[in-house]
Amino acid sequence: MTLNLDPEVAAALAPMGEAMAATTPPAVDDITGRRAMWEPILAAASAALPTPADVTITDHQVPTGDGAHITVRWYAKDGAAAGPAAVFFHGGGYIFGHIDQFDGPVARYVSESGVPFLSVEYRRAPEYPHPTPVEDGYAALSWLIDRAPELGVDPGRIAVMGDKCRRRARRRPDDPRPRTRGPRDRTADPAHADARRPHP
Repeated sequence: MTLNLDPEVAAALAPMGEAMAATTPPAVDDITGRRAMWEPILAAASAALPTPADVTITDHQVPTGDGAHITVRWYAKDGAAAGPAAVFFHGGGYIFGHIDQFDGPVARYVSESGVPFLSVEYRRAPEYPHPTPVEDGYAALSWLIDRAPELGVDPGRIAVMGDKCRRRARRRPDDPRPRTRGPRDRTADPAHADARRPHP
């Protein structure tokens, strides 16, 4: 079967393909090499389409459990009504990538849906091994819950999503706060699409 790409999709993917064509895959344990290969590709893909003009982007500093601070980036559509929000974990397998390289896709999600996003600049392995990246994500989620009223967010309707990394950025078992989305955190898993529907 022949695969034919829609012309608009092909045009959007072209910068990524051009960036990948000139690279040689690094060894599995070559973290520096993988960052050098993938981060320009991610940046090219992010910039392939224009960033919407109706999204306001602001950075904040969030304290972590070990006394550090991480950057989180808040994307909100101008004039959008209060309601749900999403915490976004950029791709890169916890070893490469930065929030800057996902500005385009995240801003487009927000512009199209009207749902604000919080993108997390979690610290990456191997410099910061597990569980530091996951704990950074938890700190960002907690920060958003604590500031939900001032940001116009319903704290019971916060989703966790992203590119792969969100699968491990789940609720901590020792979280004393009551659950708001049911007995299992499955809201970001496409295999459980029904769990993403708001509870009554």
